[in-house]
Amino acid sequence: MCSVKTTREIAGDILAYLARHPEADDTVAGIAEWWLLEQELRCRTTDVRNAVAELVAQNLITERKGEDAQIHYRVNKDKTAEIAALLNKKSN
Repeated sequence: MCSVKTTREIAGDILAYLARHPEADDTVAGIAEWWLLEQELRCRTTDVRNAVAELVAQNLITERKGEDAQIHYRVNKDKTAEIAALLNKKSN
């Protein structure tokens, strides 16, 4: 799971970005929005992939191959009550 990063970790992310894009040039705002966003998206995609696999394994969401040949996910309507109970449990 992506977590709050230390200054040292952020510095490492900036250097990793610059290693991939040596001609990059930006402001602090641009670095935060664009350079670090790329790093966050890489991390987040892994987190999402793991969460989706867990939800599929629990049969709470289903997967199907779309016309675009990619796998698409949606709620398992047979599990609506179970999902509501899980969400209610987390909010308490």
